[in-house]
Amino acid sequence: MTAPLDRRGALGLFAALASFPVLATRLRAQELKLPQTRFQPPAGPMLFRRVLVRELPDGKAIEVSRSFRVRFLREGDGFRVEGTQVASQVNAPEQLQALARMEEERVESGLFPMLLDAHGIVIAGPQGSVPADISGAVKEALAQIADSGGSGLRQASGREFVLGLQFVATRITSLVPPNLFVGLEEIWFDEHELPLPDGGRGTVSVRFEDRVNPASGLLDRATREVVTRVGNSSRRSIEEWTLAPYPEGGR
Repeated sequence: MTAPLDRRGALGLFAALASFPVLATRLRAQELKLPQTRFQPPAGPMLFRRVLVRELPDGKAIEVSRSFRVRFLREGDGFRVEGTQVASQVNAPEQLQALARMEEERVESGLFPMLLDAHGIVIAGPQGSVPADISGAVKEALAQIADSGGSGLRQASGREFVLGLQFVATRITSLVPPNLFVGLEEIWFDEHELPLPDGGRGTVSVRFEDRVNPASGLLDRATREVVTRVGNSSRRSIEEWTLAPYPEGGR
């Protein structure tokens, strides 16, 4: 079992967690292998779907699926993606059904609109902010923990490391991949290892894969898997995005 940490030890551990240069390398838009031609968006509406599966400590999982009707509009030298949620479904263990129903009824309004550059790369989100890289997300998440008042830290029993890694995983899955709509036929894997105070190891790994629709040149399907490990315990978050023509007669 991980040895207890005092407040100083926990904050030091969070500071160590904040250095994730490896995980940041492949998600910065400026480092992507840009498409060779200008982005050619579809003229009509598309059906965009995001599925997020989070594993729970008991091995069960929560799955949240949301579908959006999206349109690509020219704006300046790039494009603006407008999206409206048209369906949602949440599957969760029985003890979480009440929360699951609340989440299923919630309308996600924070994902769109997005701004794309001339190559179709996401450069801004709903509030106009450029999507953060993983390194910045990690530092922000751990700063929130350190500034939370310390009640959790005073009860330190090794949970801080797990908590920190789970915050990291949550922040990563909140980031929109810059090549979300274009697809670059990429498969990549990054992992960062961190020492635990008792001599053990903790890791965060990210695997990303996307597939292009050969007919349209647009994204067909992309997946991102984030795995956090502490000792013999691991937990996964899996995201899947798909883009397809909007069905005729759909609302």
